[in-house]
Amino acid sequence: MPRTPAAETSVDASQLFHLAVALKSVDDKATLRSLRAGLRAAAKPIADRARQNAAEVSSKVAATITVETAFTASRTGVFITAKRNKMPAGHAPLPGLLERGSQRNGGASGTFRHPVFGDDTNWVSQPMHPFLAPAVAGQQEKVAETVRAAVDVELHRHGLGG
Repeated sequence: MPRTPAAETSVDASQLFHLAVALKSVDDKATLRSLRAGLRAAAKPIADRARQNAAEVSSKVAATITVETAFTASRTGVFITAKRNKMPAGHAPLPGLLERGSQRNGGASGTFRHPVFGDDTNWVSQPMHPFLAPAVAGQQEKVAETVRAAVDVELHRHGLGG
């Protein structure tokens, strides 16, 4: 089942992808590293805010929030995620539950259900505590501009800009 982002902002990724392909084809690792660093810098304030938001509820979730870049045909851009595989055993679903809640909730939106201390006979509903969507809210245009600027710098450096 494909994952859907909890919050998303986008810039025309085709330009970013074509730049990355051009840099890879000429084996310009230094410029590709510079581009990745610029993209991560654009996302850092949002990731920091998401960590602060998550830490209000779970330091474990906050510690799993990472910024990644990718330049593939199927996935191009900068991504802020809470890594399930970095959560302690039995807690992998927590980042998604905090951000999105649970569909197996008897229809109550804004909550998720879980067993109390692993006791399958005692379940409670707990309110969601979104951490990523509020961090992104209102920042889309600022991030998009910072990403565009990072891409433009590299495009112009290589004579690819218009």
